[in-house]
Amino acid sequence: MAVRVVKVGGSLFDSPGFPSNVERWLIAQRSASNVLVAGGGPLADAVRDLDRRVQLTASAAHWMAIRAMKLNGFVLSLLSPRLALTTSMVAVCQQDPARLGTILDAEHFLRHDEPALPGTPLPSGWEVTSDSIAARLAAVLRAGELVLLKSAIPSAANSLPIHDAAARGFVDAYFPIAAARLPQVRAVNLRDPAFPECALAQ
Repeated sequence: MAVRVVKVGGSLFDSPGFPSNVERWLIAQRSASNVLVAGGGPLADAVRDLDRRVQLTASAAHWMAIRAMKLNGFVLSLLSPRLALTTSMVAVCQQDPARLGTILDAEHFLRHDEPALPGTPLPSGWEVTSDSIAARLAAVLRAGELVLLKSAIPSAANSLPIHDAAARGFVDAYFPIAAARLPQVRAVNLRDPAFPECALAQ
């Protein structure tokens, strides 16, 4: 079965209907093994604020923000029993048919799996957020598509070049590199009940 990597933006965790809106969107998609990555959201923003105040090292700030993603992944799995949390790269592609998808523990993936996988490991710094981490995972899994579930999409745009999306701050600065070889990237506004979307083109 084809693999779809889905980044669930941390800003969505306080949105109305969360996480049922994530489940409704997944159900509406064509059949695939859904591998989810939770964004850091306000928890990662708190790390940014701390970094500005006390000037953490780039590595320390990076791993603290990754820990925020780990915590949000755990929260998502608690709120949605139809989504299972795992640290296993094997389990993400061998999903229980009763579940809608598997949430991969981002910290475990980055510390224990990603450095030994083919391709260029992600750098440690604020230029890399959950967007690029999801893109790296999609590349490693040879996913058919990467979908970014966010709180907004670029207005009046059915398609937007990835480099323009990075320049506008819609995705992180490293994303054009991390997503360079992905066959399809979509961004979806999950706060809108109609789930409008925008293609991010190479």
